Amino acid sequence: MEITLATKRKLSFVQGRIARPVDDQIKGDQWDACNNLVIAWVMNSVSDSIAESILYTKSAFAIWKHLEKSFAISNGSTGNTSLTEMCIISNRMEIL
Repeated sequence: MEITLATKRKLSFVQGRIARPVDDQIKGDQWDACNNLVIAWVMNSVSDSIAESILYTKSAFAIWKHLEKSFAISNGSTGNTSLTEMCIISNRMEIL
């Protein structure tokens, strides 16, 4: 998922590096549109049960942090599996 967001130049939204402009309405509206696009991509990339847990969260960054916290588990070598790995694992478990 991170690779997809990076290729679309939207990874900064889930990393919290792009704040919503408050002094320019047009830029704020553009930020909202991009943020909502990223939220839609994330929502469509996770299982229905995970999507329900993030349904009313208003920023892509907040959703990403929630998912990282919810799915951080030890994998022995690096300490935590990536969020992308957890989404794939979760989707596979839903199929079973």
